[in-house]
Amino acid sequence: DRRRNGTVLGEGVAMFVLELAGRARERGVRPLAEYAAGASEFEPSDGSCAVAGDGLLRSIRRTLAQARLGPEEVSFIVAGANGSPAGDAAEAAVLRKVFGEKGRLPPVTCPKGACGECLSADGAIQAACALAGLSEGFIPPTVGLEEPDPDCPVKCVVGTPRHQPVRTALITLSSPLFQSAAVLLKRLEEHPLTSLTKKCLLKSATSSRRSSRWRPPKFFPTL
Repeated sequence: DRRRNGTVLGEGVAMFVLELAGRARERGVRPLAEYAAGASEFEPSDGSCAVAGDGLLRSIRRTLAQARLGPEEVSFIVAGANGSPAGDAAEAAVLRKVFGEKGRLPPVTCPKGACGECLSADGAIQAACALAGLSEGFIPPTVGLEEPDPDCPVKCVVGTPRHQPVRTALITLSSPLFQSAAVLLKRLEEHPLTSLTKKCLLKSATSSRRSSRWRPPKFFPTL
């Protein structure tokens, strides 16, 4: 919001289990989504407080490369915007570098407008927001956004949830302690456990390690 003047602290927590598809099947649980890729950066500078910059930019690009997806394949973004005038503008600038002009940016939601800045718990809370949207087919709205800031030219979802097909969610985070990260989650188009077992996943991982093209087995967040 153009009138924002700083960060409001909040309290909250979220927790998930990351496990192989075969193990989830043995337990009889339904995965919420697929963890597709993630990357993080540490970018110290001479300042006492950092804002999103090249570290977040590299994290996003590495995440998309690992997931083998182009920017146009991101359905929506769960941004780490926490109300800091400089920090929000810097994060918006990074998103524009990755996705291009405003017309090409995916829809953005910022959960901290509802729950505040929860520090180390923010990543998990943003993941909860992304998982809700992926599993139910909507993009959660940003609370408290009434006057868009021209310094943050992104397409925020406001008012009510936007119901539309969503396949991927990009989570972006940065901290004042020079840390940045990005995570990509994918919607499960069909239940992944009908044809996968723990045995075949482990066999695939073992045999593929001999190849330079080895990729880690899929993990799925579950309750």
